[in-house]
Amino acid sequence: MLKFKVAAGWEVPTKERTGLEQNWRNQGIEQASMKKYQRLLKEQNGTCALCTRNPIKKRLALDHNHETGRIRGLLCQRCNFVLGILESWLSWGPVDIDDVINYKGREVPHLPEDELPEGPHPYVQEKHAAIKKRVCELWDPLKYGSLKECMEEVGKEFKLSSRSVRRIVGSLYKSGQIPYR
Repeated sequence: MLKFKVAAGWEVPTKERTGLEQNWRNQGIEQASMKKYQRLLKEQNGTCALCTRNPIKKRLALDHNHETGRIRGLLCQRCNFVLGILESWLSWGPVDIDDVINYKGREVPHLPEDELPEGPHPYVQEKHAAIKKRVCELWDPLKYGSLKECMEEVGKEFKLSSRSVRRIVGSLYKSGQIPYR
């Protein structure tokens, strides 16, 4: 496989080059090419344009303005991800960065220990009790041939994942509320 070196030492296989260029075009970055990527990489000394770190495992991402398609620079995967989230967040409306900084330093006062409720929330307790009751009702070998069928029925009825149902049935086994068969 033929390879060519880019400025910071990244080696990109020839086949992957055309794939990258196609991917960039699909993202709306019409002006992108491997030549421009190499030039940017050289200008940035092979580092991320935001955090100035050298990427260790992954190639720098070609960052661009999603509205205009114009290239802004090369970013590491982490900075590219964070910038994408930040752009989405800012598109929701104006944000005062001081509010964000003040919020970060905020702490909610804790309730004294004697005011904290013990155990799970009453709603959760009621729901668990209803699920356990239903499992015990359905645990009839004449109606259901296997525990799996019983668990599937409970999962559908209470809109639970199979993992949650298995955990509940396991606790019923351990406590002796349903017999093992």
